[in-house]
Amino acid sequence: MAERSTGPEPGLPKKKGSRLLGLLGAFLGAIAGALLCDWLVSFLPDDLGRLAFFGGAIWVGWLACWGYRLLRGYRSMRFAQWAVRSAIALAQPLSLFWILVQRKIQPMVAAGITIDPEEMREFCRQSLAFLTKWDSLKAMACLILISLFFARLSWGGLLKYTDPAWYHDPRRLAQIGGGGATFNMLPCWPLPPAESIPAQFSVDKGKLTVDGSLITFKPWGKPSRSFPADRVAGVVLGVSSGFNILYDKEHRELARFAWSRKNALLFGQYLTARNVPFVDLNGVPVAVQAEGRSGPV
Repeated sequence: MAERSTGPEPGLPKKKGSRLLGLLGAFLGAIAGALLCDWLVSFLPDDLGRLAFFGGAIWVGWLACWGYRLLRGYRSMRFAQWAVRSAIALAQPLSLFWILVQRKIQPMVAAGITIDPEEMREFCRQSLAFLTKWDSLKAMACLILISLFFARLSWGGLLKYTDPAWYHDPRRLAQIGGGGATFNMLPCWPLPPAESIPAQFSVDKGKLTVDGSLITFKPWGKPSRSFPADRVAGVVLGVSSGFNILYDKEHRELARFAWSRKNALLFGQYLTARNVPFVDLNGVPVAVQAEGRSGPV
């Protein structure tokens, strides 16, 4: 899922970075990616060239974000996104222009022919005339739009730099990473009281297990972690396409689960029985037991 750009930006580091260096870093990253992509497309066979084209549409945005971070750009997600988008829109035409000029002068350089300034100006005029044709402009606009679209895949890494507090915030994590529109759809709310809760059970085929007061979470691709149930300060109820996030007193993520997974309802009842509060995306507590009221408490 693409990273949101409208979340809060609390607790920014004291050194907020430089707008100018951020713009420069984003441009250098974007132009490096665009030049590499255009060069590969020009010299590779058709099939591999197409693959390089689509790959370049992804790495141009990624390199622009990486360049922004490397040169310590201004720590504002909105400004960083604007800088990256501007860099991509500028880098793609400049890259195409340079590739066209380079293809004209390369045979002369290889033959040892000296290129005088007037010839270089003529090559530049010819390349510019080609790029300003209507068909070229449409193709270039399409390339820029594709690159801008794929740049959204890199917003997460950019947000981690510009606003680390919001990047790790359980309220943000509850809105991303799910598996479809009904992945985390509430089965019922408030939760019905449980007749009995077993001492041991697992959720989602063992990704989350309960053993008395001990909870173990096994995140994909990372070591499992265990923690006592009394360490859970609350649970953020995620959107239907996201996750429910367990967090501690420092508002750090402890574990996550989705209502569509096996025994998820039982786990919710387990947390309710231990008086763990459930909150909405604004951090407002919500009623968890069916006692005639289901709104905020």
